[in-house]
Amino acid sequence: MKKSQTTPRGCYGLTISAKVLNLFIWLLILVLPQSARAQQVKISVLPPQVHILSKPDISLIKAFNFENQGDPGIFSFQIVSFKPRGDQGNLQLLDQAEGPVRFSLENSDKRLGDKFFLPSRDTAQAIVKIRTTDNAPEGDYYYTLLMVSEPPTSQATTGRGSAMIGANILISVTNTGLTPSSVKVAQFQIVPRYQFRLFGKTFLVVEPTDEVPVVLKLANTGAFLITPDAKIQVKGPFGINKSKKMLAVNVLSSSQRLLTTRELDSCGHCQTQPSAVFRGFYFGKYQLSADIGFAGANQKIFGQSEFWALPIKLTKTVLLLFIFAFVLLLFLKSKLKHE
Repeated sequence: MKKSQTTPRGCYGLTISAKVLNLFIWLLILVLPQSARAQQVKISVLPPQVHILSKPDISLIKAFNFENQGDPGIFSFQIVSFKPRGDQGNLQLLDQAEGPVRFSLENSDKRLGDKFFLPSRDTAQAIVKIRTTDNAPEGDYYYTLLMVSEPPTSQATTGRGSAMIGANILISVTNTGLTPSSVKVAQFQIVPRYQFRLFGKTFLVVEPTDEVPVVLKLANTGAFLITPDAKIQVKGPFGINKSKKMLAVNVLSSSQRLLTTRELDSCGHCQTQPSAVFRGFYFGKYQLSADIGFAGANQKIFGQSEFWALPIKLTKTVLLLFIFAFVLLLFLKSKLKHE
């Protein structure tokens, strides 16, 4: 007689429980690591920028301190060239250091490109040796010392990507110690609400109660950076005499820069950032002037412009009402004649 095989009591239930447990564990592995192990990269550097005046075939040493204010991580030091981009002080980093300047680290335990571990709230110092070659042409050369966080081996399980912070190194190579400048006003005018061209001349017009935004851009056509000290002034009827001082910034060689006030004025109808905004009530013709000097130089340049403040909206409204009244009067006269 054939014996029947039976499943021990409770075995089927244990098998299902094991499968559910394994599925739960896999869900935890897939879901938790990215949020639970996400790391923060936050670094500060001092000094953030240096400007060095150097003769050819000269070496010097400059120290930079990088503080890790985020989580512990792996970092490296790199030096690349940069060039100005746009007219608002933005930079474009290049892939490597270019030009007649050579860099190396004087640290006993670090070299450029080497990886090192930096704990949280700890500081890494980069002691940079800077050498200009003996045949370096006169002019400016711009570099950035980067501290780059190295992404972990498994990007998917840490939630941390690569990040960087840099200190700009501006080097002016000169044989005489002088840095001659060549600069001009690239744009200086208000941002008008209306613009008319009559008799071959352009008239810039705002409403009497409008904000008056002004744009002042400088073009540095020389080989060395400049630091302008500029002031914009408005003069006109009713004793109007207002001025605003521009923030002193570096205008790099072969670039343009929009000068702005420290508080970054804004206006409602401006599509881009203006240099300054003058507020108040205006009526009539106004003169706009820019007085621009340069740090360490006796050179000065000036800008001149003008604008009109006229009640264009009110004039349009009155004109429309006059036309409407005139048409209505003609209609009434015509109706009376037919009667």
